[in-house]
Amino acid sequence: MNENSIKKNEFFRVMENKLGKDVFRKTNKMFVSGIICTDVIYSHSYQDVRYYEGTLKVQRISGIDDFIKFSISEDVLTSVDFAFPTGKFVKMAGYCRSYNSVVEGNRHLELKLVVKHIEICEKEDECINMVYLMGTLCRDAIIRKTPYGKIITELFLAVNNSRWVTYFVPCIVWNESAESVAKLKKGDKIRICGNFQSRTYQKLISEEKGLYKERMVNEISVFYINRSNFD
Repeated sequence: MNENSIKKNEFFRVMENKLGKDVFRKTNKMFVSGIICTDVIYSHSYQDVRYYEGTLKVQRISGIDDFIKFSISEDVLTSVDFAFPTGKFVKMAGYCRSYNSVVEGNRHLELKLVVKHIEICEKEDECINMVYLMGTLCRDAIIRKTPYGKIITELFLAVNNSRWVTYFVPCIVWNESAESVAKLKKGDKIRICGNFQSRTYQKLISEEKGLYKERMVNEISVFYINRSNFD
């Protein structure tokens, strides 16, 4: 692991000391900062607590934007007394959650941030996008080449968020690191650090008519991975 990865791997230890360990889960930690780019609207209520949702735009070093959906409870909102105007720069901490949405009758796996802490910034700062997960592979690793010739390995990780809840998270490992993890098997336990990534692709709707529709997919782009037992 290079020096940059070591610094990144220490990130959540620093944040836990700053924010308190109750903000993060043992197996599932996420911290992002960026610009709120949609209205934040009421989503649902659970156990008499109202939840709201919106989207955060986080810019990569390359200039590409990732769009991260988030869910936040009224309890966290009242701690900052903030009405979420579009365009505000914020820092958010919590955990990554997967869920199935229905798009045109088909189930589609999506990821979002469940916010446990929020900080409102007076001015724009550096964009941060960090995810830490511990989990078990649901299937064997799949190695392949992208249309641009890059080697990637796809991992599908089951993360136990509590005794009753498991989230399923798609992950991508790139280039030389992809080759080194290509032999991972279903049931292997791993730790990863990475970035929440959103990308669009063209889904074939009708081969006969040559119709495609743009879809967005979420995944974790992995920069550090360690295979180990953590029972």
